[in-house]
Amino acid sequence: MNVRASPRAEAQVRRIARYYDRRQSGLGGVFLTQLELACDAIGRQPQSFSAVQPSLPGRDIRWHKVRRFPYIVVYEVLPDGPVVLAVYHQHRRPSHWRRGNP
Repeated sequence: MNVRASPRAEAQVRRIARYYDRRQSGLGGVFLTQLELACDAIGRQPQSFSAVQPSLPGRDIRWHKVRRFPYIVVYEVLPDGPVVLAVYHQHRRPSHWRRGNP
């Protein structure tokens, strides 16, 4: 399944990649590669990763960790494929991703 991203998630990814490139040249690209691998895994088996707790009634929202980086991909499983809602630092409050997401 193809994984789509919300505009908010796309903006977060660009900001994170720029941050890592400022820290070390090319590190933003490494982040993007790891994020792509995480999204590939989500696309192959969207139901196999942990559900966000507390759950939202009527919505199947899950998360998957990005390898080598302290980031979490929060996505919603929909009939036409998963949609990434947010990419956020795992040390933030677990509910942080909900800001701006209906």
